[in-house]
Amino acid sequence: MKPLKAILFILSICLCFSCNNLKQQYSDGLEDDILAEKDILKAPIMPYNLKKGIAFDFDNNNTLDSLYLSAQVEVDSLGRSVWDDAQAWRVTIKSNDLVIELYNKNIQLGKLEVEYDTILNHIYIIENAPHQKGLYKIEPLINLNVSVIDSLPRNRKSLKLTLE
Repeated sequence: MKPLKAILFILSICLCFSCNNLKQQYSDGLEDDILAEKDILKAPIMPYNLKKGIAFDFDNNNTLDSLYLSAQVEVDSLGRSVWDDAQAWRVTIKSNDLVIELYNKNIQLGKLEVEYDTILNHIYIIENAPHQKGLYKIEPLINLNVSVIDSLPRNRKSLKLTLE
């Protein structure tokens, strides 16, 4: 029973550490759209232990939906993230109590970033690794299908999710 308590304790430290990193500042005044710590702890993306999320009405139904970026990361004895050569990454969206996985891959020697364009209402997933580059677009109002794109639009106003 003690090993289980130790694992839960380490996971809770990691979650608290991750949630403290959520205090990003956006110069465009959209900082209220970053999910609160209590909402991140309810994120439907365990066992991915490092995560960030934003809340926005993606489908224009007057209820807040949640977009999560998460990674499976080792945690050292001090509760710090220890990145390996390859990480498992996941992007999920929660809308009306339905959780939809948009992305689930391993990225070698790199990271994943997510942007939500508040003007066009598009979600962009950006793979950034030496041997793994990819751009994906999701249009929540049309469908939640993921499509491959060649480049990001220039004049976008985005909320960004990235894990360090």
